[in-house]
Amino acid sequence: SSLAVELRHVREQETESVVTVRRPGMADIQVRNARSTALVGAAKVTAPLLTVTPRSTTVSARVNDTVVSLAGATNLASVTVARNDSLVVTPVDVDTIEVSYKGTAGSSTVNLPLRPSGAVTTELVMSKGHIDSRQRPTTEQSVGPARTTRSSPLPPATSTTATPTTVPTIEVTLPD
Repeated sequence: SSLAVELRHVREQETESVVTVRRPGMADIQVRNARSTALVGAAKVTAPLLTVTPRSTTVSARVNDTVVSLAGATNLASVTVARNDSLVVTPVDVDTIEVSYKGTAGSSTVNLPLRPSGAVTTELVMSKGHIDSRQRPTTEQSVGPARTTRSSPLPPATSTTATPTTVPTIEVTLPD
């Protein structure tokens, strides 16, 4: 079955969220700078943030600078999706995914390994509606021995009572 993910808030305001989707046999997908798509109780939104189908996951950007990160076994790639553009992730086989960028400036597709050989990092680069991937070697980071640090104890903590707040809710809507 399919699933549409909408972010709703109780008040009209710019609410920033992070949404992560984990599926077997697929890259983990994290959307940062995700914004509310509607108010709680509003009619169905025509363009949800995420659309999850049996064969793909689509991220529809509602604002500029929506950052989508893709993670495989050891691989991580990120791309910034412009407002009203979308990114579609589809598995090709157990080791590869297809990433398609669809936007006002055009569309393009690139295949990414979920388990790259060696120590490499994949970079996704957007230029005028065209997505491209580059692999570069991961640089080694030197690790030195731990240093001993002397410090004085902290003063006793004072406690204060927090005012109660309303916690935002998440609504998940399955298609009809």
